[in-house]
Amino acid sequence: MNKKLFFPIIILLAFSFSACKKDRIEKSMNEFEDLNDYMNLKKQEEQTFLIDSNGTGPIIGNQGTKIWISKECLQTMDGNEISWPYIVKLVELYTPADMIYWQMPSVSTNGILQTEGEVRLRAFKDNNELKLKPLPCKCIVEMPSNEPKNFMSVYYGFETNNRPNWTKSLAQLGINPPTAEWFAPTDTGHIGEIGKLGWIACDTLVGSNSGATVNFVSTTDYLDNVGIFIYFPNTKTIMQVYDQASSPIPNGSSVKIICFAQKSDGSLYHFYSTAIINGNMEIMVEMQEISDPALTSLLNLL
Repeated sequence: MNKKLFFPIIILLAFSFSACKKDRIEKSMNEFEDLNDYMNLKKQEEQTFLIDSNGTGPIIGNQGTKIWISKECLQTMDGNEISWPYIVKLVELYTPADMIYWQMPSVSTNGILQTEGEVRLRAFKDNNELKLKPLPCKCIVEMPSNEPKNFMSVYYGFETNNRPNWTKSLAQLGINPPTAEWFAPTDTGHIGEIGKLGWIACDTLVGSNSGATVNFVSTTDYLDNVGIFIYFPNTKTIMQVYDQASSPIPNGSSVKIICFAQKSDGSLYHFYSTAIINGNMEIMVEMQEISDPALTSLLNLL
């Protein structure tokens, strides 16, 4: 063979082999489907209560949430009075698993929150959503707890850049004057005055918006559609990780890390680890197949 042709051919073959090898490596990585369908199958159902007359209350949810709400304090979004009957809807989230399935982490832009539970409370008349009238109208909510505390505040859920956020300032949500911003302990839980329907949490701020960042990488799995959550057992805090990088985490935090995903054939995969956060960290994720009962048990035992 002509020497002038030999070396270019060798180089071309080498590039072709490298490209094919890279293509094989990339194709061998696990790809996952959007996780929302799986989450929807697992999350707590919304409860519906038909209110057709006056009563002393309370409305009681399946997990013990108590609600005192009257027709006189409800109105349409346009400010009109309503008549009976009307509907009250309730979602109760009191475990880490339930907060994960609903993708309602207990983290705000001000930092991580210790939580005693989250609920979503809504009211409807003829399929039209209602709102509370201004003070002195209010709704009273009692959230159950085995260990009621003296320092829990009323937090309201809203969205920032399409992601859940929490605030205890009704003024931030355009409602003035605000109601009381705290939950008082009772024999069976925490009771508070609520000035806005929607997502409500019994929380307290336990970490600033500064600290270490945890990054998630993998050589075996594409993490785009993987649900990545960090659980803080000491404060019952759930953090959801977006774009493979966590929000700031206080140094010294002891955490549990759970990742899970679903393939197009319905098979489930997961990664689980524990860590103590001391400075910025990188977590190497390698997803392993897991059954639905086993994944459910893992989340319930967080």
